[in-house]
Amino acid sequence: GGGLKGGASGAFLFPSRDGQLVVKTLNAEEAVALQRLAPAFAAHHARHPDSLINHFLGQFRMFLYGRTIHFVVLRSAFHAAPPHSTPTVKYDLKGSWVKRSAKTGESTLKDNDMRKDGFLSDGTGRSGWCEALPLALPPVQHAALLARLEADSAFLASLNVMDYSLLLCAFEVPSGWQPGSNHSHADGRIMHQQRPGLRSPAPPFDPIASVWGAARGASRDYVIQRESGVLLVGVIDVLQAWTCHKIGERCLKTYVQRKDAHGVSAVPAAEYQARFMRFMREIFAPMVTAHVEEGHDDHGAPRDAASVSGRLLSWWDIGRKGGSSTSGAADFRVLFGSDKLLSVR
Repeated sequence: GGGLKGGASGAFLFPSRDGQLVVKTLNAEEAVALQRLAPAFAAHHARHPDSLINHFLGQFRMFLYGRTIHFVVLRSAFHAAPPHSTPTVKYDLKGSWVKRSAKTGESTLKDNDMRKDGFLSDGTGRSGWCEALPLALPPVQHAALLARLEADSAFLASLNVMDYSLLLCAFEVPSGWQPGSNHSHADGRIMHQQRPGLRSPAPPFDPIASVWGAARGASRDYVIQRESGVLLVGVIDVLQAWTCHKIGERCLKTYVQRKDAHGVSAVPAAEYQARFMRFMREIFAPMVTAHVEEGHDDHGAPRDAASVSGRLLSWWDIGRKGGSSTSGAADFRVLFGSDKLLSVR
């Protein structure tokens, strides 16, 4: 595929045609950092094959027109996306808030955009689906995702690494995709996904096993299913250490520019990790469901508890139907029949 310029670093990204790999350019400082950190990354991925941190496959350099160009080959964070699909929106999330709004024309949204508008699957709210924060996940999936992010970010803090991001992308299900080839656990986790073109003797294609190197049956807790598509996450930009350069950047922004010291991205690694995880807990929350007794509605018709148990209106829908939240307790309303509402806390 063609090259894409990514982020403030000015790096160029070259995704492979099948979306499984990414070639990314590095500056000289990042190249030295990767050489130093590579053994630790390799050990971490060996112990945690389901890690959400970018998997580095190889580091290279070439001499071109008198310049040394460093680049790395990565496993794509979005290898499990529906085949031949492109993200409808991308969020780069750090947990900071100073200068963390997307500029006009930027394709990648940031922390303040999500804080202000919630999650917009198309980045604008004009089409697609919308969800106010937090994004509700099945409890098992929520616990696994937060535990994974906690472990990965703690590992990065132990390496004195900061300024990384959670990349959150939405993908629509393409028309040629066969929903029946996806199998899910009752708690929402993805199992195997069969991609077209495989010969029958071959086992079902397992994107996590083939791309992450995990054994078949590894956790699918990090593929978030929605009615109109899927959300995929990955931890990226993991080569920036808390150095004298970053200390100087912090001093400039806080003492000269008078920015909020707690909201700038340049903070020590341990503080960065704690703030990052606080924001992750603001973004993702365990799903709350309502259960009712079997009986009859106001019109005397039988009411089947199984048909309404577990139905959840998103926070976006709750707001439109008059729901509210105070002191962190949401007022979830589940509709029974045409006019009866049950409020549960």
